[in-house]
Amino acid sequence: MRYLRVADERLDGRDWLADELSVADFSLYPVVAVRASLVERAGGMPHLRRWRDRLAARPAVDRGMKAFD
Repeated sequence: MRYLRVADERLDGRDWLADELSVADFSLYPVVAVRASLVERAGGMPHLRRWRDRLAARPAVDRGMKAFD
């Protein structure tokens, strides 16, 4: 949870973890997507949720996540 809180703080005022879309975003996304209920129970983390939703809206990310279903 601490790691996700740090990511949430990092995303405050930013669209992406490294200020532009990078491998860091694509590496963290599956962790956040799979643990969405945990994020919600931990107080929501609004910046992380916004970031997650932005990545989820990308068609390639959606296809990539469906490959693991």
